[in-house]
Amino acid sequence: MKRLFVFLLLTLSLCLTSCGEKKYSTQIWSTFDTVVDVSGYFESEEEWSRARSLIEETLFYYDDLLNAYEDADFINLKAINESSGKTLEISRELYDFLTFAKEMEKKTDGALITAFGSVTGLWKDFINGGELPDKKELEGAFAHTSSDMVLLEDNPYRVTLLDPDVRVDAGSLAKGWVGDRLREVLEAEGFDSLIINLGGNVVAIGSKKGKPWSVGIRSPEGSLFDTVEVSDLSVVTSGNYERVREYNGILYHHIISPDTLYPADCFPSVTVIPPSSATADALSTALFVLPLEEGKALLEKFPEASAVWITDNGAVYSDNYK
Repeated sequence: MKRLFVFLLLTLSLCLTSCGEKKYSTQIWSTFDTVVDVSGYFESEEEWSRARSLIEETLFYYDDLLNAYEDADFINLKAINESSGKTLEISRELYDFLTFAKEMEKKTDGALITAFGSVTGLWKDFINGGELPDKKELEGAFAHTSSDMVLLEDNPYRVTLLDPDVRVDAGSLAKGWVGDRLREVLEAEGFDSLIINLGGNVVAIGSKKGKPWSVGIRSPEGSLFDTVEVSDLSVVTSGNYERVREYNGILYHHIISPDTLYPADCFPSVTVIPPSSATADALSTALFVLPLEEGKALLEKFPEASAVWITDNGAVYSDNYK
């Protein structure tokens, strides 16, 4: 369940800097159903080529791993969802993702649900042109959304769906999770001046050669709402204006409230800015489906994060909004 709402204030051209480094930019297609924009500063074209290869390798691996709809050459989310309750041995990376997802479900008091795929799958089919799900159908699907039914074991890493009808949904976490993995891979290789936009999930690695990166936040109407200056931070927005379908005069979007089982209608958009991209992804979804005061209370559990809620009457900023 995610978004193409934040856009970067970046030029997609190659330019020289005063210190002799060059700025390189590229776009990577065909992962996570979005275009990934990458921009950074490097000493040489060879260094840039090495960084770009690392980014592409990481993106394509996790796109396969966290895909709930297409097969991969290894056990991925689709294989888990179709396991019919059989125990599967999984990779450490998939185990870590599922563990984090369950932890964030607890931290958000269920505003984010790991095993929400039986419900979100119905809405995904509808937005792609299928039938509008009715309340009875949604309630039947919701009966199979308990994350307690996703049993994780380590040594070896294994997963069992205790309820064979449970479906894990990575949509609210996948791009955020891979954003953090990209940061780890690139920093381990000494790269410290990049910014990556995974279709609205922005990851700033280091700074823009000593200066913050500028990230633009889009208003629901499509104009530039605000600009934030970030270094070593993530910026993620959830909104009601992407991945939508108008049906019988009503506009439906893809971010589903666990309380109503229908598209959440609290805000047009919510933006979250913490260091972790995965946390930003999870929080932006959780804050989007919660009423404002409940969202503010939840955000207090994450002192490293700031947020801005765009409401129908304007904007509400958290006290520590950057």
